[in-house]
Amino acid sequence: MALFANRSRKSKEIGVQCQACDVSALNINTDCATTEAHGVFHKEGGWPRDVNPQEADQTARYRKKIEKDEAYLFPQTPDPNPLRTLHLLKDPSPIKRAVTGLSWSPDVGTKLAAAYSDPFWKNLFDHKENDSYIWNIERAVQLEIILRSMSQLRSVSFNPRDQHILAGGSIYGAVGIWDVRKSQGPVECVPIGVGHSESVTSLIWSNSKAGVLRILLSLWRRPSIVMNCNRRARTTAERIMCQYEAHLGPVHGLHRHLQLPKIFLTVGDWTTNVWTEDIRDSPILTLKNQNVQQLLDGAWSHTRPSVIFTAATDGALYLWDILAQRITPTLCSQVVSESPLLSLNTQEHGKIMAVGSKDGRLSVIQISDNLSTVTKNDKVTLTSETLQALNINQENTSGKEVNEGSVIEPSADMLPATDKTGSLINVSVSHAAPVGPSVDQTLQSSEEAFFEIETIDQA
Repeated sequence: MALFANRSRKSKEIGVQCQACDVSALNINTDCATTEAHGVFHKEGGWPRDVNPQEADQTARYRKKIEKDEAYLFPQTPDPNPLRTLHLLKDPSPIKRAVTGLSWSPDVGTKLAAAYSDPFWKNLFDHKENDSYIWNIERAVQLEIILRSMSQLRSVSFNPRDQHILAGGSIYGAVGIWDVRKSQGPVECVPIGVGHSESVTSLIWSNSKAGVLRILLSLWRRPSIVMNCNRRARTTAERIMCQYEAHLGPVHGLHRHLQLPKIFLTVGDWTTNVWTEDIRDSPILTLKNQNVQQLLDGAWSHTRPSVIFTAATDGALYLWDILAQRITPTLCSQVVSESPLLSLNTQEHGKIMAVGSKDGRLSVIQISDNLSTVTKNDKVTLTSETLQALNINQENTSGKEVNEGSVIEPSADMLPATDKTGSLINVSVSHAAPVGPSVDQTLQSSEEAFFEIETIDQA
């Protein structure tokens, strides 16, 4: 680079070469990265720490173990809609009624019987629509059969051996038998004066040669009691084997486990209790719905031993998988809005469920394969946890020391069954509880809260 200097008096042009100095101490050039693209043949995958991939017998044993796993044979992807509504059936009657009873036909489950009634009576002398219906799921747009009755039906049940015969219980305590091949009306009926004094809330056909019908009634005097009865008992004292203090309020749902007969569940207030016949003092498991005022029905899944369905007053259907989690429900599905769910029933194959609401809407819901397909470890795990609960209860019972001054005698209506000699069978006593409200006071406050909720619903 050339610099030029100009002088005012005597100008002279001189070319000078500029010598720039280096400011860096070192001269460094970045090395070029060498890349190469080629394919890789991945022959061996990842192995657990306890398996040596160099040992052929260990890898072969582990492969056989994995290939027998159901998750490997039948991989399942999460279903974005595990409970999908197939049909929404409305009551054809112009008078608003509730769906209080449901029963599936014993064939492949294509027919669904629904009992419609008004369980919250306002005036007994008002005109009521007494018809109930049988729907065909394959042709859900039309009614299959109309069940004529002299009074509204509170419950209905198909004969498990004959899909043409079913029984119905009325709100006045009468029971009738229908044969849909003959007529729409009952072929046999128990008169109201000879029948029961309260509504027939449930009907069950017993598994006998004669096909005897068993009737369950609502217990309003002591609504929190569940009684385990023996229908083969010869004497009156042997019929009631034991009693369970199930809930603070009325017991709205009672269902025995289909694979494990000694386990049953009760639904009441805002809890679902799982019981076993060998433990009378307390349930082996309690499932609480914190944000629900009241649960009105519940049932076990026919295929998954650990799945429980419950219906609530907020119009939602809650699903519990007690082997997965027990603090919060596994799934919550809003079936209807602003109307309580009063009844639910599932098909025998566990794929479809029917749910009835107070406003007369009947929802037919399809259950996904993830919730209806049984796995080989469900029943084994549930049985082992039940045995563990029994062992813990026996240890707690054997470790208690009962003092003479702290024994509370059971009341007369809570006494268990007696044998032929008149002695009590397995009478359990408890220590004196701390000072607080008695059982009768708690029941009275619970009943007042229950009827207060019903008054709000009617309004």
